[in-house]
Amino acid sequence: MKNIIKFLLMIFILIACNENVINNDPSDRRGKIIGIVYDSLSLTPLNPTELKISYNNSKTLTDLYGYFVFQDIPFGTHNLSISSIGYTNRDIEITVNDSLLELDEIMLTRNKYFYDVITYDDLPDLIHPDSNYYRLSSYSFPPPRRKHHWNSPDWDSIFVNNFIDSLIIGIKRLNIEIDTLWYQSYEPQCSDPLVSWYPEIAVKLKEPNYRMYTLTFESPESNPQAIFLFWHYCQQKPMHYRKYYLFE
Repeated sequence: MKNIIKFLLMIFILIACNENVINNDPSDRRGKIIGIVYDSLSLTPLNPTELKISYNNSKTLTDLYGYFVFQDIPFGTHNLSISSIGYTNRDIEITVNDSLLELDEIMLTRNKYFYDVITYDDLPDLIHPDSNYYRLSSYSFPPPRRKHHWNSPDWDSIFVNNFIDSLIIGIKRLNIEIDTLWYQSYEPQCSDPLVSWYPEIAVKLKEPNYRMYTLTFESPESNPQAIFLFWHYCQQKPMHYRKYYLFE
């Protein structure tokens, strides 16, 4: 009798183990994916950024700290698409094989915006601009290179390019449609040894938008006292002008 009981017990254990193996089939197992998305240049978290996983095309957005999470994703290999306004889209392949997959830091590269080097005569007449024009306040420029002096020892074209790209991305991330942006930098002490001008930036929008004020832009409406004829011309020293366009 004891032998029969032992035999039945062994059969029961074998059946239970077999069911456990079946229930642990990797195709039925699922995990969680977490990660953080950053700006590759400033290394700041990107919010909002949209992420889409190929499994059922589910989507999520990063939070204030660039953090995202996908729940209940089947074990296996999936494609993860990352997109953020002003940045180049990325696609990465991920493999879920545990209950938690913590991805390495995901870096997105800033878009580069087209510009032409123009002449002084190509700058817009801002004596009486319409409400679509905005001027960036000089106080917006970060140290240490607040003055971007063209053709002088402290001129840094990489810094200027990054500064303008960052500015345009900031505008676009507020869902503001840009028509054209003009940039001017020049030599210090153009006409007076005691005068050193800041660079100037003017933006024309496709339609007025008060959110430009959050980026420290001003308009005739926001500052009626502002003088909007602010382009400078220097005969003695070279100056540099750019026109940014093609924002679609």
